[in-house]
Amino acid sequence: MVKTFEELVANPIVVLKRKIPGKGLSVEATLSLVGIGLALISMRKDKKKVGGVREYASRQYTRVKESSMTTKALIVGGLAVGIYLLFKYKPTVEQKKELAAAQSELDRLAKEEGIVPSLVDAQYASLVAVIFKAIDKCGTETDAIYRSFRSLNNEADVYRLIIEWGIAKYDGCFEGKLPFWTVHYTLSQALASDLWGHEVDIVNQILYDSGIKYRF
Repeated sequence: MVKTFEELVANPIVVLKRKIPGKGLSVEATLSLVGIGLALISMRKDKKKVGGVREYASRQYTRVKESSMTTKALIVGGLAVGIYLLFKYKPTVEQKKELAAAQSELDRLAKEEGIVPSLVDAQYASLVAVIFKAIDKCGTETDAIYRSFRSLNNEADVYRLIIEWGIAKYDGCFEGKLPFWTVHYTLSQALASDLWGHEVDIVNQILYDSGIKYRF
C-alpha cells in the first residue's frame, strides 16, 4: 500500500482492494491515473531543469571561451608593444643636438634679428616629401633636391626645413641595417649620405646665392 505522496509519484500503479463508494471506478484505477499524471508533471519539470542546466552550461562555456580569447589578445598585444619598444629607433646624441640647435637658432633669429620662416607649414612638409622621394632607395634625384633648396628664402627657412625633416627613416641603398639597408638620418646626414661632395657643394651654392649663411 502507498502511504505517502512521494511513493505515489514514484509508483503510479498502486493496488488497493477497495473501491470508491458509489462509483464504478476502482480506487486502484483512480490512483493509477493520478499517479501517472503526477509522474508526467514531474518529468516535465525535470525536463525544464535539464534544459536550464544546459543553457547555463552553454553560457558558462561561452564566457570561458570569450575570456580565453581576450587573454590571448592581451598577450599578443603585449608582445607587439614589447617588440615595438625593443626595436624602436632611439636618436643618437649628435642627432638630438643637431635638432635642438636648429630650434634654438630659429628662435634666436626671430627674437634678435626678426628673421622668421617665409613659407607656411604645408610648404615645408611638401619640400620634405620631395627630398625624401629623391633620396629614398637606390638612385638620387639631385635636380629635385636642388629645386627644393631654391624654394628657401632666408636663414630661418633652412632651420625650419631641418626641424620639419627631423629624423627620417628610409632605404639608404647599401647603407644602414638590413632589411633594405634602413637608415634614420637628419637632413644633413641624409644629404651627406646620398650626395657626392660636389653635389653638396651645389646645394651650398644655392643657399649662398639666396643670401643664406647656413652650409651643409
